[in-house]
This record gives sequence, C-alpha cells and structure tokens, in this order.
Amino acid sequence: MPQLDKLTYFSQFFWLCLLLFTFYILLFNNNNGILGISRILKLRNQLLSRRGARSRARTLRIWKISREKVLEA
Repeated sequence: MPQLDKLTYFSQFFWLCLLLFTFYILLFNNNNGILGISRILKLRNQLLSRRGARSRARTLRIWKISREKVLEA
C-alpha cells in the first residue's frame, strides 16, 4: 500500500507539518491574520453604526424644523 510506504512517509509528514504551520501563521499572525479580520470588521461596524446614528439625528432635526415651518404658515 503506497500510503504506508516507508520511503514516502517522511515526505508526507514534512508536507503535513508545513501545511499545519502555514495555517497556524495565517490564523494567529499577531491579530493581523484571519482572526484579526473579525476584529477589524467589528470596529468597522461600530463606526458605521455611530455615523448612521448621527445621520438619523440630523435628519430628524431637519424634519422637525420643516414641520414647524409648515405648521406656522
């Protein structure tokens, strides 16, 4: 069976270790890897929600002013 061949065992072990090491580096690269992307996306969503809240408040203020002008006329 070629899977258990002693000549290719070291080669398979080497590639497995290399693959696992590469995935480890990609995932845990000082918060800049794949796991760091989730942190960045969370910060982005917080910033966008704050910007949206400010925009909604401004829209409500403009709506109230225009309503008051219409009621005065």
